[in-house]
Amino acid sequence: MKYLVSGRIANAVFLFTFVVGSAIALLLFNQGASAYRSQELNHAQQHLQQFVARYDVALQQTVERSSKR
Repeated sequence: MKYLVSGRIANAVFLFTFVVGSAIALLLFNQGASAYRSQELNHAQQHLQQFVARYDVALQQTVERSSKR
């Protein structure tokens, strides 16, 4: 009987540790994934802004060239 009780306690401790550890790991993973998505979004926005700026300059140059003719 004594060993049965200690086995139950060990199982309960294992399950508790597993559940809490899994929850913490999931939270940390989600935080990391969220930070990565945020960095990638900022990076994409910067590239898009640079592209739009270059396109705008090229368009203005084209308009100026066509108005000189």
